[in-house]
Amino acid sequence: MLIIWIIIYSKQFHDSMKNKYFLILFALIHYVGFAQTTITKTYTGSAVSVDNTSITLSPVTFSASDFPSGCAKISSISVSINWTKTDGTCAKPKTGNAYHNETSFSLNSPLGGMTLASAGTWSGSADIDYVTTVFNNVSATPPSGTPVSGTFQPNGGSFASYINQSPVGSWSLTAGDNAWNDYLCVNSYSITIMATDDNIKPTFTAPANTTIYTNASCTYDASVTVTGDVTNEADNCSTGLQATFVDAVANGSCQGSKIIRRTWSLVDGSGNAATDQEQTITVSDTTVPTWTTAATALNSTIQCSNAAAITAAQALAPVATDNCSAVTYTKTSGSFVAGSCANTGTYTNTWVAKDVCLNTSATFTQVITIEDTTAPTWTTAATALNSTIQCSNAAAITAAQALAPVATDNCSAVTYTKTSGSFVAGSCANTGTYTNTWVAKDVCLNTSATFTQVITIQDTTAPSISTVAGSLDTTVSCASDVPAVSLTAIA
Repeated sequence: MLIIWIIIYSKQFHDSMKNKYFLILFALIHYVGFAQTTITKTYTGSAVSVDNTSITLSPVTFSASDFPSGCAKISSISVSINWTKTDGTCAKPKTGNAYHNETSFSLNSPLGGMTLASAGTWSGSADIDYVTTVFNNVSATPPSGTPVSGTFQPNGGSFASYINQSPVGSWSLTAGDNAWNDYLCVNSYSITIMATDDNIKPTFTAPANTTIYTNASCTYDASVTVTGDVTNEADNCSTGLQATFVDAVANGSCQGSKIIRRTWSLVDGSGNAATDQEQTITVSDTTVPTWTTAATALNSTIQCSNAAAITAAQALAPVATDNCSAVTYTKTSGSFVAGSCANTGTYTNTWVAKDVCLNTSATFTQVITIEDTTAPTWTTAATALNSTIQCSNAAAITAAQALAPVATDNCSAVTYTKTSGSFVAGSCANTGTYTNTWVAKDVCLNTSATFTQVITIQDTTAPSISTVAGSLDTTVSCASDVPAVSLTAIA
């Protein structure tokens, strides 16, 4: 953690005192972003004697579990060695000339080797007892002269390359003596590592806001393969991090639409949590209603006289369905468009269906065709104009010829066409027939059946005597006196 000691001082202090406080303030700013953990590992093996060679002592091991975060970084190292140099034995030091310049120490680590003290670091041959030499990266003075206990800077190497590196692994000490008969005796060594525990937050970038769409069943796929995933998780220590999310789903502005507020989170192996980031996923319904009524199901062709059927056809309406909601319909009733003859034509009606999100269907069209295919019919009975007339009745013949049948039509007026038949003579003079025909047509030229009139001219009247009865009677005396008689008969 960041600890900053703030020193407030009175302006009455001398300027030189201010400078001192600034130095103190600078020194009290601790390492930013971290807490410190100090771990010491000590060699527990037997004492080692070295003569004209070098020996690496058994290692000490630092593991990730030694540090609270499991992801520690070295901030300082201290190596402590308890040793002596003697012309006698390690069990009886301080005997004879020690020749200290023959001594060397080096540190072996997962981060590479480093010289702590090269041969020639110490000098002289004075007898010494066991000393404890501590090497760290704080002391400014390397060892020299006759070995004494104390804290020193490494002579020949630097701990700088170890700073901010992981301490995890095996560390060991190599002790060296480069001449015969004067033993270098190492009783023990320890390594102390001060490490910074990780409390730096990981980083990531949430996917961009996006819009997805409902399907035919009004469901949606909001998986990361569709809406985007975090791909840039990063941390100073942990690897393989994967951001997670929690969704809060709210209804959108219309049925089927949703607003998903996806909160992304990321925590590293040390429990440091990145600042949550929010992604907004808009679920939109853009699926238009579809017609379940077949495209031509409402079309019809109706006779112009069938008002009830026309009314029924106009009352029909198609049906649509939507993936998410109910639908509303808007009908546009078409005006009558006249056809080629009176009372025929079409009505074209259209509908659109909308769901609650105002998605609009394709236009449904109904065509009602009004036609006239019905021919006129005769209201005059089929034989009503037939007549049989005496050949002498010229007035009756004229009156019969003046007669005409009457027809009616379902939709319009009718026109008549008469074909007058010629006189066809009968079996005796002045007898025979006239056969007249008519057809009726409506304005659509539908033509009726033929109406036929037959006028029969006959002679069924016997002749009559025009001489007055008795007017020819006479009385004579003798047969020879009978005059010739001439009679006149009138037919």
